[in-house]
Amino acid sequence: MNASRFWVLLAVVAGCADHGTVDREGCARLRDHVVDLRVADAASELGTDVAQHRRALNQALGEDFIASCVRSMSYEQLECSLKLSSLADSGNCVDHASR
Repeated sequence: MNASRFWVLLAVVAGCADHGTVDREGCARLRDHVVDLRVADAASELGTDVAQHRRALNQALGEDFIASCVRSMSYEQLECSLKLSSLADSGNCVDHASR
Protein backbone atom coordinates (compact mmCIF):
# COMPACT_ATOMS: atom_id res chain seq x y z
CA MET A 1 0.00 0.00 0.00
CA ASN A 2 1.16 3.47 -0.81
CA ALA A 3 2.02 5.36 2.37
CA SER A 4 0.66 8.60 0.92
CA ARG A 5 -2.86 7.12 0.84
CA PHE A 6 -2.60 6.38 4.53
CA TRP A 7 -1.50 9.96 5.26
CA VAL A 8 -4.35 11.35 3.16
CA LEU A 9 -6.79 9.47 5.36
CA LEU A 10 -5.09 10.82 8.47
CA ALA A 11 -5.34 14.31 6.99
CA VAL A 12 -9.07 13.73 6.63
CA VAL A 13 -9.16 12.83 10.32
CA ALA A 14 -7.42 16.07 11.23
CA GLY A 15 -9.35 18.20 8.74
CA CYS A 16 -12.42 19.40 10.55
CA ALA A 17 -13.56 19.57 14.15
CA ASP A 18 -17.07 18.55 15.18
CA HIS A 19 -16.75 17.56 18.83
CA GLY A 20 -20.34 16.61 19.58
CA THR A 21 -20.99 13.79 17.13
CA VAL A 22 -17.96 11.53 16.85
CA ASP A 23 -17.23 9.02 19.62
CA ARG A 24 -14.51 6.52 20.45
CA GLU A 25 -16.59 3.58 19.23
CA GLY A 26 -17.04 5.08 15.77
CA CYS A 27 -13.37 5.96 15.60
CA ALA A 28 -12.36 2.44 16.67
CA ARG A 29 -14.55 1.12 13.85
CA LEU A 30 -12.77 3.49 11.46
CA ARG A 31 -9.37 2.29 12.67
CA ASP A 32 -10.44 -1.31 12.07
CA HIS A 33 -11.77 -0.37 8.64
CA VAL A 34 -8.50 1.34 7.70
CA VAL A 35 -6.63 -1.77 8.79
CA ASP A 36 -8.96 -3.95 6.72
CA LEU A 37 -8.37 -1.78 3.66
CA ARG A 38 -4.60 -1.77 4.11
CA VAL A 39 -4.54 -5.55 4.57
CA ALA A 40 -6.69 -6.00 1.47
CA ASP A 41 -4.29 -3.79 -0.51
CA ALA A 42 -1.32 -5.88 0.60
CA ALA A 43 -2.93 -9.33 0.82
CA SER A 44 -1.11 -10.75 -2.17
CA GLU A 45 2.23 -9.68 -0.71
CA LEU A 46 1.49 -10.87 2.83
CA GLY A 47 0.84 -14.53 2.12
CA THR A 48 0.15 -16.30 5.40
CA ASP A 49 1.14 -13.29 7.56
CA VAL A 50 -2.23 -11.54 7.25
CA ALA A 51 -3.29 -11.97 10.89
CA GLN A 52 0.09 -10.84 12.17
CA HIS A 53 0.06 -7.83 9.85
CA ARG A 54 -3.48 -6.94 10.97
CA ARG A 55 -2.42 -7.02 14.66
CA ALA A 56 0.64 -4.88 13.93
CA LEU A 57 -1.41 -2.28 12.08
CA ASN A 58 -4.03 -2.12 14.85
CA GLN A 59 -1.28 -1.60 17.37
CA ALA A 60 0.53 0.97 15.24
CA LEU A 61 -2.59 3.08 14.72
CA GLY A 62 -3.78 2.47 18.28
CA GLU A 63 -5.05 5.13 20.62
CA ASP A 64 -3.40 8.04 18.80
CA PHE A 65 -5.56 7.40 15.74
CA ILE A 66 -8.72 7.10 17.84
CA ALA A 67 -7.96 10.23 19.86
CA SER A 68 -7.22 12.25 16.72
CA CYS A 69 -10.41 11.01 15.10
CA VAL A 70 -12.58 11.91 18.11
CA ARG A 71 -10.95 15.32 18.39
CA SER A 72 -10.87 16.31 14.74
CA MET A 73 -13.35 14.47 12.54
CA SER A 74 -16.84 15.56 11.65
CA TYR A 75 -19.61 13.00 11.75
CA GLU A 76 -19.98 13.30 7.97
CA GLN A 77 -16.27 12.59 7.44
CA LEU A 78 -16.45 9.58 9.72
CA GLU A 79 -19.47 8.14 7.94
CA CYS A 80 -17.90 8.77 4.54
CA SER A 81 -14.62 7.14 5.63
CA LEU A 82 -16.40 4.09 6.98
CA LYS A 83 -17.96 3.55 3.54
CA LEU A 84 -14.66 3.63 1.64
CA SER A 85 -13.85 0.54 -0.37
CA SER A 86 -10.30 1.72 -1.04
CA LEU A 87 -7.84 4.02 0.69
CA ALA A 88 -7.19 5.54 -2.72
CA ASP A 89 -10.66 7.10 -2.45
CA SER A 90 -10.05 8.67 0.97
CA GLY A 91 -9.67 12.11 -0.56
CA ASN A 92 -13.37 11.99 -1.42
CA CYS A 93 -14.19 12.37 2.27
CA VAL A 94 -12.34 15.69 2.50
CA ASP A 95 -15.30 17.25 0.67
CA HIS A 96 -17.44 16.44 3.69
CA ALA A 97 -15.36 18.79 5.85
CA SER A 98 -17.25 21.83 4.60
CA ARG A 99 -20.73 20.39 5.03
